[in-house]
Amino acid sequence: SEADNPNDNPAINNDNWFGPNVRATDAEDLYLFGHGNDFRKAIKDYTSLAGRTPIPRRQMFGSWFTRWFDYANTDIEVLIGNFESYGLPLDVLVIDMNWHTKNDWTGYSWDKQLYPIPKDTIDFLRHKNLLFSLNLHDADGVGFWEDQYNAMCQHMGQNADYGLPVPFQPLNKTYFHGLDDIVLDAIGGADIWWIDWQQGGLCTGGCNGYQLNPTFLTDHVRSTDNMRRGKDTRDAILARWGGLGGHRYPVGFTGDVQYVDWECFAFQPYFSATAANVAHGTLSHDLMGPYNDHELHVRWMQFGAYSGVMRIHDRGGSAGSCWPNCDIVDLWMLPPEYFAPIRDVMLARVALLPYMYTHARATFEDGLPLMYPMYYDNPTNAEAYKMDQTGVYAQYMFGPQILVAPITQQVSTTNGVVSKTIWLPPGQWWDDVFGRLVTAPSVTGLSVTNSYALFEVPLYVKAGAIIPRIPNPAKVGAASEPFHHYDLHIYPGGSGSGSYTLYDDDGQTYSYISSATNPDSVAYTDISYTRSSSTTITVTIAASTSAVSGLNRTVRIILVGSQPIAAAKVTTGATTTEASYSRFDKDHEATFSYDGVGVTAVYHLGLIHWNETAVAEITLAASQVDASFAGLKGFGIRSLQAKHATDNYRVTPSSTIVGWGFVKEAASRGGLLTALANPSDAPTTAFQSLLGASYSTLLSNAIAEYQGTLPPVPGTMLPALVQLWDDERKDMCLCGCYQCLEDNNYYQVMWAEGFQAQASGAPSSVPFFDYYNNGNDNWGDVVASPPSGYSAADFPINGYVLPSDTTTTDSKQCLQVWYNSATGDHMTTATAQGIQFAQENQYTLLKSCIGYTLTNATSLENTVSKKKGSYMAHLQEEGEDSISLVTASSSDVTSAALEWARSIMTRSRESDARKNIHRRELKTKKVGSMNKKRANRKVGNGQRLADGIEVAYAEALLSTALSGN
Repeated sequence: SEADNPNDNPAINNDNWFGPNVRATDAEDLYLFGHGNDFRKAIKDYTSLAGRTPIPRRQMFGSWFTRWFDYANTDIEVLIGNFESYGLPLDVLVIDMNWHTKNDWTGYSWDKQLYPIPKDTIDFLRHKNLLFSLNLHDADGVGFWEDQYNAMCQHMGQNADYGLPVPFQPLNKTYFHGLDDIVLDAIGGADIWWIDWQQGGLCTGGCNGYQLNPTFLTDHVRSTDNMRRGKDTRDAILARWGGLGGHRYPVGFTGDVQYVDWECFAFQPYFSATAANVAHGTLSHDLMGPYNDHELHVRWMQFGAYSGVMRIHDRGGSAGSCWPNCDIVDLWMLPPEYFAPIRDVMLARVALLPYMYTHARATFEDGLPLMYPMYYDNPTNAEAYKMDQTGVYAQYMFGPQILVAPITQQVSTTNGVVSKTIWLPPGQWWDDVFGRLVTAPSVTGLSVTNSYALFEVPLYVKAGAIIPRIPNPAKVGAASEPFHHYDLHIYPGGSGSGSYTLYDDDGQTYSYISSATNPDSVAYTDISYTRSSSTTITVTIAASTSAVSGLNRTVRIILVGSQPIAAAKVTTGATTTEASYSRFDKDHEATFSYDGVGVTAVYHLGLIHWNETAVAEITLAASQVDASFAGLKGFGIRSLQAKHATDNYRVTPSSTIVGWGFVKEAASRGGLLTALANPSDAPTTAFQSLLGASYSTLLSNAIAEYQGTLPPVPGTMLPALVQLWDDERKDMCLCGCYQCLEDNNYYQVMWAEGFQAQASGAPSSVPFFDYYNNGNDNWGDVVASPPSGYSAADFPINGYVLPSDTTTTDSKQCLQVWYNSATGDHMTTATAQGIQFAQENQYTLLKSCIGYTLTNATSLENTVSKKKGSYMAHLQEEGEDSISLVTASSSDVTSAALEWARSIMTRSRESDARKNIHRRELKTKKVGSMNKKRANRKVGNGQRLADGIEVAYAEALLSTALSGN
């Protein structure tokens, strides 16, 4: 120090001001850190020399928002109300330069037209538990128009009568302290000063050429101002990088984004991760997107959510001559399919507050930032150095347990997903997108290539890790609260045990610095677990070291990729509390539940006093075999997203017909697992049976449904062949499946042509097909290929008949094909009623017998019974109680079939959004090809897809749902 050796010429002297070395010379100090590839130790030693990174106020790890816009006082309240209405987290509001008078770029006085009573706006923000920041451009000094101009002139000994500005003098202690104590104090005391503009070699106020710029000076002074005044509240700034040592002044920002494009965005993960090499971990970028590329907006926000600071900012492109085609910064103005993934990732960010804040303490102690490159933990592996400035191998560590690999490329216009290769260091990792354990070999690690949709952010968590989160991030001011409510996510794999120490303090003051002598100023909570058997896990939450987080805690244990819970209890002191199953979480009550989509078991321990140790004992419903759950999370979420994608175009297979489809079954599987996890209301064997089902087969069948290559599912066929007639087209159509009825819902139901045979049974049967031409004709036949000029219907098989050479004791009738040359209509019929209709309407016989229908079903009694049972089940689902199929007679079944066919077609006509589109138009929109153009339409919670690729997108999601590749 200067007192120890005056010849040292320190940069910062004993009174916390800049020494003569800074003011007068171009001298440089050189330091050599000889640590080889021990980067962690190098950073720790660097910060022991250059200064520790302070712990920012807790809210600064939450969600930031700013916009260059003329907000008035009421606008601010409406803005905050929108965050609340849309369930968006917000913790720091930054008001850009428009808050002050417009005399100059530099300004220190409220614009009273916008904020007549500034304190009222400040009080409102504090009421919402928000930190607020004001933008400052200091370069032009204090002008004569400023509220505190006279006071500042008096402080500096300057004659105010001349009206000359008090010039910016960053090396003048009298000036700078007067600026803060007189001018800024009168503004009302922002929580965070946004120090803007000064950067690089700008030389004002006696700065020494290009060796020093005012950014470093302003950052230092405003990051130590409260300490200078003896105030306990942590200083906070938002400022550009002022050079080495800037890590001491959180938080940083990189200035306005020069180009809002993919190239600029792809550079940012590399830039932010490698900023750890100078210990700068609280770095933020402008998170935004151009008005014409919402996909880029989503990806930028996804990266920002897993960076040092998540700060939404508009540099000015959201208003002006661009209107109404301006950049969108108010997120609720985005189309919902882009808003949804942005909201999801913002909530994910804020939920991680306990994890991030705990690491902030580690950064204070050891210097390692929250976000750092892969080579810090893997210095001898060449793969760890592959990330470059173009987004190749864009990945980094987000704290010691989470690997983040943001997507920096656009999705394919062919199938709506994008491929990304990620290198996993040696060890076992939990793939949080697909829900599976991945083992990377020792020494080399493992490169994995997966496909990702817009709603997905590649995350890998170390196997066996404990990750703390807050349970309710979807609110304004969530980050202001101490960690008295938190979730403990315990990940599968690893050694069967794990531990974590949760850190907290008051989140606002400097008391954490003196924790060695004042231990009550901080709270450490040791958490550990042990899997003592394949069905038992014990979680211990030790008493906190202080009550700084509150007197009581509510804790949930989240077992990731887990069996359901069969029983759970928690012991605190001499008290043991048994938990009960609850489908829904109950505050402050000991309950457990299951999330079948996320594949997690949830145990709510209830209230725990801060100085009590809680020991939770959890018994699982069956042995935990991690491989049994591999990919189920990806299956559940992607199946839902695939269905959403095609639902919005009304092209989901089987979505509008009676009977089930594999796409629908896959989408509902997660919810079914949730319901079956109740140990008392549903047999656990049902859950285990469903868990052991072939998910890959179900996905394959769902994809085949989209491709139109799947044979009919049992239950999708009608018991009888039903004859339809369209008088407008003069067309007969014979239907044997539900989809045929749906696609021709504007036809009139005429009569039944007899019972169908079945695909597997005695005697054997053959498929019956429907073909159509570009005119108005349907042709029912058993030939496997469409006749010349005809195309196959959307449904691959229309029904089943007995072959023409069959021998059976059942009463049967021959299916004939007739043709009317005047109308161009083919009619397939077997009954006397149908033949009479053909003869009376100038049809001529084309084929005398293509197969047989049955008039009774003696040898097929079981088949008919099954069909009646299936029919009855469908009627019950539809609520058609008035139709009874309980009689045994064939005529009753046939009559009911006709009645029900009419009701199905009537409902379909009423509800089908395409009811005014003729069948010929529908036929050109085959599920596998989708010829009709569909520009700029919504797809669930995913993205807007390129023209006509919604089915390809759904197939891409399903084909990689379990494995990612």
